This record gives sequence, C-alpha cells and structure tokens, in this order.
Amino acid sequence: MEGVVFALRDCLEVFKELDVKIEQVIASGGGAKSRVWRQIQADIFNKEISMTQSTEQAAMGATILAGVGAGIYKDAEDGCKKVVKLKEEKITPIPENVDIYNKQFEIYKSLYQDLKKDFKRLGGKME
Repeated sequence: MEGVVFALRDCLEVFKELDVKIEQVIASGGGAKSRVWRQIQADIFNKEISMTQSTEQAAMGATILAGVGAGIYKDAEDGCKKVVKLKEEKITPIPENVDIYNKQFEIYKSLYQDLKKDFKRLGGKME
C-alpha cells in the first residue's frame, strides 16, 4: 500500500515542479473506504484527505463533462464546485508518520535509478 502511495506522491511532486498547487486531495474508489489506506495517503502526502459523498465518481465526472458540453456549466471546475459534495470526515497527517515517510520516500526515489539496468534486463534488453 505504501509503495502505491509513494508512486502517487511521485506524481504530486511532478505537479509541484510544474508550479501546480495542490490545494486538496480527495480519495475515491474502493480503496478510499479503508481508513488505514486514507491515513497512509495523508501521512505520505502530508495533506488532509477528503472523500466525496458519492461513490460513483466516474459517472459523476462524465455527467459534469456532459454538462459542460451542454452549456450547463462553464467548465469542469464550475461543474465540480456545483455537483461534488465532500463528507465531513477528513483524515489528517500524523506528524511522526510524516517524518518517517519523508525519509522512506527519499529511498523510494533513488530505487529507480539503482534498478534501471535490472529493469532493462527484465525486459530482455541487455546493454
């Protein structure tokens, strides 16, 4: 679970590099039902984790985009503001865990470079 969230954090780091501000993280899907999973996300991202009231995010997203196409919403952001409702419960990061995960994330980031040749060998591409 932590490895998956490290991969997601890696994506968030790319957004930061592109000067995209991440104001909110919303967990969705089956995994979001797990409080443990959401706590791991909060701790690794060092961000509060929210959940939507709806369990059908894909259908909601399609509906919002259809609303944009039909002129009901000016854009997807407008549609989200009008349609997406969050649950009151939020998961907040545990500072001690954040410190531990920050150290582990540095190791995680170095693993790809350390294993790059092995990935090529696994793919049948020898140097």
